[in-house]
Amino acid sequence: MLLPAGGRALASTTATAAGASSSPPATAGRGGQLAYFGRMFPKLKPFAPSTDLDTSLSALGSLANAMLEPGGGFDTTSGAIYTYWGQFLDHDITLDLEPQPSAFFSFAGNGSRAPLIDPNGAIVYDYESKRFDLSSIYGGGPKVSPELYDTDGIHFLVPKNVNGVVDLPRNPDGSAIIVEHRNDENQITSQMHVAFMLFHNKIADTLNTNFRQTQRLVIQYHQYAILTDFMPTLFGQSVVNDLLAGHHRIYDPGPFVSRPIMPVEFSVATYRMGHSMVRAAYSINPVISPNNKNARNTLFAGVNGAFGAVGGTGTPLTPVGDLHGGYPLTLDHQIDWRNFSEDLFDPSVPGASLQVFKQIGSDGLHMIGQSMFGQPPGEPLVGTGAGLPIGTATGGEAATSGSNSIAYRDLVRALFYLLPSGQDVATAMGITPIAPTTVIDPTVVPGFENGTPLWFYMMYETYVQNQNSPVTNDFDNTGTANDFQNVALGPVGARINADVFLRILQLDNTGVMDGSFKPKAPIAQTPGQFSIADLLTFAGVVPSGSSPAPALGQNAGPQPT
Repeated sequence: MLLPAGGRALASTTATAAGASSSPPATAGRGGQLAYFGRMFPKLKPFAPSTDLDTSLSALGSLANAMLEPGGGFDTTSGAIYTYWGQFLDHDITLDLEPQPSAFFSFAGNGSRAPLIDPNGAIVYDYESKRFDLSSIYGGGPKVSPELYDTDGIHFLVPKNVNGVVDLPRNPDGSAIIVEHRNDENQITSQMHVAFMLFHNKIADTLNTNFRQTQRLVIQYHQYAILTDFMPTLFGQSVVNDLLAGHHRIYDPGPFVSRPIMPVEFSVATYRMGHSMVRAAYSINPVISPNNKNARNTLFAGVNGAFGAVGGTGTPLTPVGDLHGGYPLTLDHQIDWRNFSEDLFDPSVPGASLQVFKQIGSDGLHMIGQSMFGQPPGEPLVGTGAGLPIGTATGGEAATSGSNSIAYRDLVRALFYLLPSGQDVATAMGITPIAPTTVIDPTVVPGFENGTPLWFYMMYETYVQNQNSPVTNDFDNTGTANDFQNVALGPVGARINADVFLRILQLDNTGVMDGSFKPKAPIAQTPGQFSIADLLTFAGVVPSGSSPAPALGQNAGPQPT
């Protein structure tokens, strides 16, 4: 069952539609209008490497293969918390249930609000709410989603699991009792979900507020952090300011009273920036997995990146040593957020090291390096059959060769969703485009002489923008000081993403955008300022002291004052 404006209402049942439907599921309440996918640039022609489909798919496979080759020599100085906060934000505003496509889609008309249509003629709905309203956590509230809440109808249920660790509530089989099951894909995002529930509970306890008052404050503080922390870091403050001043606005989602649209240029291309930010392995905490290559925890089993034994073996009910989700959190996998946020980082903690963004790269083509797009050591570099273990047990969904290479899957979805080239989008935005042969050298990967897929173009322009950024300290203990100081996206990616984010915020009535809301004590450490680090701190999930000792549960839940 869906909420009136989108988003799932019940944690006991997930959205299971096998693709789009012209008759969407029932909504929890009257007046519900599901969003659908549309375009920002309806006048631009779709980009394909060739007029022949097999040739296009082959070229995209070659590009995905090339992205797997070793490359990249620089890291950023921003903590990896932005990688997983970004994933968390995506899960709050977009949900495309279409399986990996194998045929071309279309649009119902020529305008920006014409919905995307699947090959069977059905509208492709976006099953999320188009609002940063944390529907991915709240569901329908205590009355509609009672399984998420305590009997008082105010607090979230945040229990200790079978391993004695504060965790998402779970069923006997280990599956999470949450609305947004993508938030249990990995144990970094699942612990961020827990932190938001604890943030809600802490506000209710501190201010003695009822559920609706607490929910509104949580959303307001979170949106303020999005506006003043996430967006300036990833998109650049100058871009945000420019769009706030009314310049270069393109995205027109339509009012919420009708049917809002989510542009595919954002959802399928520019906001998939997160796929280039993920590292293969992390020092999840400084005690069990200090920052050395023999102790980092791999993010997903079978992905190259951890060298030697995985850090920590966990306790009972630990099927593997990596950080994939779907089972109870273990003592050794409790996250120390100080390792993920430069604002929280404490270098005095033995074994501590700031886990930063993945490689931006040193040559453009290989800016991804071997991360989510890597494969087990010794395996051939095959972009159409190796990489992140997603989909079915045999790898990938039963379409488009069953590929489980996320790079290839992203490129193919953009092809079948008729996305324009990065150069055409840049030109339409009044930005001087980077020549296709500069972005992808045809002697290395042929087939892209006339254009670049928007997703790859967005990453390349980011590389160009940041390659001359000053380098600073060796934040991640790699032995060199090759850390980029700047990390903001290039002009096309930054402006599309910031435009969508600002429209979503502006169409909400929380008061964040009109200036009537200001963070204040005791929730904000500094009046008028609030960041994701402040949210985690107030939630009580940031340990203190030189020995966080996760085996004692110190960094699993509320901390002693």
